[in-house]
Formats: sequence, structure tokens, C-alpha cells
Amino acid sequence: MPFPRSRREILQRGVPIVALPVTGCASLNPTECDEMQEAVIRTEQVDLSSVQRTAIDPLVYENLSSEQQELLRTAINEGTYRKCPAADPYIPEPLSSFARRASNHADGNNTAYLKRNDVYYKLYVKIEDEVYVN
Repeated sequence: MPFPRSRREILQRGVPIVALPVTGCASLNPTECDEMQEAVIRTEQVDLSSVQRTAIDPLVYENLSSEQQELLRTAINEGTYRKCPAADPYIPEPLSSFARRASNHADGNNTAYLKRNDVYYKLYVKIEDEVYVN
């Protein structure tokens, strides 16, 4: 069947229309995340002077819930904890509550730290397109 050459031919023959739900997606694969969809906790071990340590309000690993500790254990051991809401639309409550908590501990530069066994980590926390701390 040749391609229609006019609007009249389109109306007479009809043209199949394929609609794909792509709003907000960089990929049509629902198990892949792009940066705007994923939830991330990233940790970076840092050396802070004693003056810097007194100037910050770190989250203390031992004071976090066991579920939040598990997320951070993954982030510390693997460098990043990643959750893809596109594959599983459920954002775990420990992740969202940790993001809020980290945001409450951020300094004027939106930087937050975690203290675990006298080791300090700079945090990056993002859920979908909202960066809580960087």
C-alpha cells in the first residue's frame, strides 16, 4: 500500500496510529532508569580536620533505623545505592525518610555528612528529580 499523498487519501484510507507512553522516559524499557527517574544515595569518604568536624552536624550511622543503615551499608560498600522507580514504583519509606533527614542536617552549601565508626562520608541523596543533599 503506497504512502498517502494528501489529507483526503489519509481520511479515506485511514492511517494506523501507534501511541507510545514516553512521557518522562528516556527509554522504552521500563526496567531502565535515566537520571531523572532514579533514587540515589552516594557516599564519599572524606578526611575532615577537627575544626571542620565541629562545624558540621553529621548524621550518625548508629542512630539511624536498621533499614536506613542497610541502605547506607550498600552505598558505602558499593559506592552507590540505587533504586529505579520506573522498574518498581514504590520508593521505600526508609529511603524517603533518610532523604528528608539528610536534608535537615545539610549545611548552607546543601552538603550533609554521615559519621560511621569515626569515619566521615559526604552524602549525595536524590529521589527522581529532587536533590536533597549534594
